[in-house]
Amino acid sequence: MSNVFLIPRTIISGNDALEKSGSYLKKCGNKAFIVTDNMMVTIGNIQKLVNVLDKQEIGYELFAEINSEPTDQMVYQGVKTYKETKCDFLIAIGGGSPIDT
Repeated sequence: MSNVFLIPRTIISGNDALEKSGSYLKKCGNKAFIVTDNMMVTIGNIQKLVNVLDKQEIGYELFAEINSEPTDQMVYQGVKTYKETKCDFLIAIGGGSPIDT
């Protein structure tokens, strides 16, 4: 089975990278699917992201269900939720598990 991976043309890193990413995120669509874990919610990192999305008038759906190594069921639930909520793009934030998912 073949796979295609799309690599982003722009990587924003360093101080204030999240705040500076707003205009790039706006180009991705009108609704983001945020894949993360409960820790990112608890420590406030998701709120920082949501503030950027709100400023750009980008809607979002939060999927904070990846609290361990991702299983196929987590991925299937995420895909189902992504489709049901009609998101345009996704943002993974946190450690390796949300990004792997």
